[in-house]
Amino acid sequence: MNSKGQAYSVFKLLIAAVVAVSILMILFSILGGLDFFVTKDPMDEASKNVKKLVNELGIPKKIGKVTFQPESILAAKPIAEGTQELSSDQICVQIGDYDDDRFDVVTDGRSIRYTGSTTQATGLWIICSRGKEIEQDIEDNGLEDELDPSDCPSFDDDSSARFCIVSITEESA
Repeated sequence: MNSKGQAYSVFKLLIAAVVAVSILMILFSILGGLDFFVTKDPMDEASKNVKKLVNELGIPKKIGKVTFQPESILAAKPIAEGTQELSSDQICVQIGDYDDDRFDVVTDGRSIRYTGSTTQATGLWIICSRGKEIEQDIEDNGLEDELDPSDCPSFDDDSSARFCIVSITEESA
């Protein structure tokens, strides 16, 4: 064989490898975009989104998928600390319309524990508003079944202070 033939074979192999890597990159980006392998921590997602929504009062946000690990807790204090703007009395966590007996209220409005033995995917609803406006904002957005400030012991409907509710709900894509 001559040297041209051998170089051509190596070149074909190189092209095949580049094409294969390109196809893998496209597949991984598609799978990554669909969140098949990514799990979002409820506490991190709640903290990050409350920090954003505390300055966008009255606008609810649904986080489509978070994953509770066995014995994990969703609590007001770490969410408040993550915002660096609110106290734990200005955050309320609740089970909302999510019907699953593996979630227990540890302290009303302050913490919820997931007691299941396997991971559980859910969603979260979050809304921030002024205390005296939050009930109207919830009603205006049709979220009375998902968010209920009366379940929050520190809620003051006469207050102009900011107040946020984080509620567990059904997962959505």
